[in-house]
Amino acid sequence: MAVKQLSWRRSNLALSLLFLFSSSFLLSMEDDRNHQARKMFGAPLSDMELAYKYAPSEVHKIVEHLKDPEYLDDDSFRYAFFVGKPGVGKSTLAKAVALKSEWKPKYYVPSDFERKGRNATSEKLSKELGSVASQGMETVVIIDEINQLLEHYNSEHYDTDSTSKALWTFLDSQEGNTKFFLIGIMNRADRLPPQVKGRMLARCIIVDPPDTPSFRKELFLSKLLTKRVKLTKEAEQYIDGNIGKMDGYTGRDFKEFAIATKMQAVGPKKESCILVDKEHLERAAQFIQRTEKIIKPYQEEKTSEEIQRELHEDSMKEQRKLHEDNRRMQQQHFVQQQLMHLHLATNITSHNHETGTTVSGLPKDKEEEYRSFFTQEQLESSKESRRKYEAEQDHQERKQKQAAKDGSCNII
Repeated sequence: MAVKQLSWRRSNLALSLLFLFSSSFLLSMEDDRNHQARKMFGAPLSDMELAYKYAPSEVHKIVEHLKDPEYLDDDSFRYAFFVGKPGVGKSTLAKAVALKSEWKPKYYVPSDFERKGRNATSEKLSKELGSVASQGMETVVIIDEINQLLEHYNSEHYDTDSTSKALWTFLDSQEGNTKFFLIGIMNRADRLPPQVKGRMLARCIIVDPPDTPSFRKELFLSKLLTKRVKLTKEAEQYIDGNIGKMDGYTGRDFKEFAIATKMQAVGPKKESCILVDKEHLERAAQFIQRTEKIIKPYQEEKTSEEIQRELHEDSMKEQRKLHEDNRRMQQQHFVQQQLMHLHLATNITSHNHETGTTVSGLPKDKEEEYRSFFTQEQLESSKESRRKYEAEQDHQERKQKQAAKDGSCNII
């Protein structure tokens, strides 16, 4: 009996060691795959897999189109545009297209093409894209922030008119090239040249922030959990109860939330396990909300021309306000002078029925118009001053009449 128990314990220990070894080996393999994917595609394999899993259906169809040219039966479909707010994963999704179609990715940013000199940028763009297409390799060209190369096409201060013309001319020339596909990534598409807008009506794919609790949770946990970072049961319940309320959060936002959570969970020294509790998530959420209040006024993306236009409009508004204030002050000054006559001219009737004017010399309707420039408090104050003045005048008149009467009595 003792021998059987010992044998069972040894077997159990061996299985445990095998499981630990297998887990470590699998984790090591996963880390190696992520490293290789990051090296080749510029993004972790897990991120691309998750982005593709929840991608719009059009993205999956692009992959099928690249795998099999006869799938769509249209060789003219050689480019597409991914449009969405910053941080939703447009670049990662574009790289996932290359990964899933098993095509070579070629990634660019606008600065790779921008050159000084007239038409230098358009020449560099045509030369670079032409070189990729001429190699005859199945390649997905990804141009991040491509709108920066195309906007301001109607401005004399920019060279984007020739650049946009070079781009759409090149794309038109690639119709039928089943080994070339371009994905342009942009945050907005409303400032593009009409020629580009007309070529993207069926090729514009909107990439929205995660819109389901399951996608949000999977995305957040993919950024939070590692071999050392674990969740308590209360923390997972907190995530399940609040993840549905995080409308508009992008993949980048969840990544920042994950970092904030780890910052709250770690101690002063390195630990073998970072255990995330509900309290850590709550403090991280408060930290993120406080930061959002600070940066929110500056989140909207504006071009230099829009900023200059707003500054000019603000300046014009200020000048109009100063002009209006000055005009109003002049009117009030004039009216005050006119009303002064009304207060002082108490020995004349307030209205001349023959001429139709007031004692100020103004038509009665004009006097009412000028009175409207003053607040009710100012008018009441003026009326009170006039009542006091008239009362004082009546008192002086009575005194003079009484004195005259007393003098006549003394003479008699």
